[in-house]
Amino acid sequence: AIPGGIEILIVDDASTDQSLRQARLAQRDSVLPVRIIEKRFNTGLADARNVGLRFARAPYGFIMDADNLILPRAFKELYNAITRSGSAAAYSILCRFRGQPSNRSGLLSYFDWDPRMLVEHPYIDAMALFDRPQLLALGGYDNELFKIGWFGWEDYELWLRMAAAHLRAVLVPNILCLYRH
Repeated sequence: AIPGGIEILIVDDASTDQSLRQARLAQRDSVLPVRIIEKRFNTGLADARNVGLRFARAPYGFIMDADNLILPRAFKELYNAITRSGSAAAYSILCRFRGQPSNRSGLLSYFDWDPRMLVEHPYIDAMALFDRPQLLALGGYDNELFKIGWFGWEDYELWLRMAAAHLRAVLVPNILCLYRH
């Protein structure tokens, strides 16, 4: 069990599809507390994640996009790893899938934390449990990357900044999350 329990926070970045309706249905049917933040304007992934981090109440935050999946034991294993190690983040091996989750197509995020290797290529996905105060002190996600043409690199840039700040992350060497490819 995780002390204090789990709260789900959904940030709707001014979606134009049925995402908000689906979020409300999930909120209605969930046994866990669910809060929905409705943004009036789409300001992008980095800002949506930062809004969620600021509105969250827990000391830890798990970042997840709507098209990915998490296995039932994931939070417990990631929480145990981050609290035992005192790291700024805990991540696990991800299994890629296409279409249905049973259509598996390879692994992601399977190397231990190594800032030197991280500089060479992005090998860790965003789906991780973060120490929220440390992430906020670091400035959260960079909202300005699009100005230099770094569309879609928000996660990688954050991991690089964590490494530059000498923060640590810990790998849980189990498949705990599914990444839609």
